[in-house]
Amino acid sequence: MVRKPGGAAAQAPKKAANDDPAQAGRIKQIRMVAGIIRKSDPRALPITVLEGEGVSVEVSRRNEPTQFALRNVLADELHYVLAGNARLETDFGVLDLRPGDFVLLPRAVTYRVSSVTTELHEIIVATASELALDPQNAPGVLNVDLHVDSPVPQPEPAGQAGDFEVVIRHGREFTSYFYDYDPMPTLHLVGAPIVRRFNIKDVHGLSVDEGGLMPPRLFNAKETESSSFTTPPARIR
Repeated sequence: MVRKPGGAAAQAPKKAANDDPAQAGRIKQIRMVAGIIRKSDPRALPITVLEGEGVSVEVSRRNEPTQFALRNVLADELHYVLAGNARLETDFGVLDLRPGDFVLLPRAVTYRVSSVTTELHEIIVATASELALDPQNAPGVLNVDLHVDSPVPQPEPAGQAGDFEVVIRHGREFTSYFYDYDPMPTLHLVGAPIVRRFNIKDVHGLSVDEGGLMPPRLFNAKETESSSFTTPPARIR
């Protein structure tokens, strides 16, 4: 459970224009930057470079914070930081990203890059399969208790007002929701964390004298104990 400022667990976006004429334009289809990587454009989205059934591999370069928060409702995302330092805000708290970080963002988690210290380069895997961090098949490869962490709750920013945009990604389409308050700050978390982060320097390879062992696997599809992406994509109505 996520506790938001004001005591509510979550708040719904404003009504669509056809529900309330006073809120016309508050929910709309939007055009996002795509096709090339524009690192200086705060509205740029990651670019898909590889795509298969239920999975895509995307790249992102960014030297400016995003002007919106993003929520992928149909896919889990695994972000790998190739280079750069930035602050990642989620609705479960914040993470300060560094090179070598892997960040698991399950579907429907809202996130945004709120500040960039040095230009951020990422590879992002988006998959319809539900991913779980599961190194138990390769003991000694990653110490979950020591080297895996989660976002830290953040207080409500002071003095910020105006429109806050959340972009909902559903397949190849995007829809913007606008709020008159910042929906991201989180005061307190209850229960097991679902956003997880570890760094590649803390992943230890297996020494093998002879061939025959596969590389260690850290992420499994929850339903199958397999890392293959075979689960049909979820649907929303």
